[in-house]
Amino acid sequence: MPIFTNLFTTEDICKPVKVSTHYSLNIQVVKKEVLVKDNLKAINLIIIHPDSGVVIRISVSLPHYLKKMIELFTDGASSGNPGPGGFGAILRSDKHYKEISAGYRLTTNNRMELLAVIVGLEAIKKPGQDVMIYSDSKYVIDSVEKKWVFGWVKKAFAGKKNKDLWIRFLAVYKFHQVKFTWIKGHAGHVENERCDVLAVLAARQLELLIDSVFEIENRKSDLYS
Repeated sequence: MPIFTNLFTTEDICKPVKVSTHYSLNIQVVKKEVLVKDNLKAINLIIIHPDSGVVIRISVSLPHYLKKMIELFTDGASSGNPGPGGFGAILRSDKHYKEISAGYRLTTNNRMELLAVIVGLEAIKKPGQDVMIYSDSKYVIDSVEKKWVFGWVKKAFAGKKNKDLWIRFLAVYKFHQVKFTWIKGHAGHVENERCDVLAVLAARQLELLIDSVFEIENRKSDLYS
């Protein structure tokens, strides 16, 4: 009987497969099982030998699918709401680790929470990545996971805050497969605590950036209040 080892590619799945040994024969794939473990994918193929009718199970790994999940930890902070604020983000994947932070002279906590996510996603160089975002912001997570933001888009963000940042978020969000995990803030989560430190330190810098859209909108609000 021929040896069925390393004979399949993803192009072969669910198609008649031609196997080269001492001679050529066609085998029939009758079942496909996709297995996922530790973010790695493999496929079990159940095939029938055309001559003997023997059922054979083959496990086929898919190396070009074996990409690592990118973890993005985020946090935002503001002293006063509005007030001076900052964000902190950590990107981690395998041996890669990067910290990002920035501070603004006048902003809000929600804007910093959202901006941390945006800047973290924008820092990912290659599109099509699996990204898990860890955040303690219900505002950010619920807006995406419960699909509120997509409803806001249809209504041109009428009556909603932070339109500029949500548009920026959606522009980068579409390039990746993004999932969110909520974590409780100030509860000893190592990366979340580190992001909090980054955000607070950024907000305390002497030279702070200008959250220009927010300041303009805030100024208009003051004029008409």
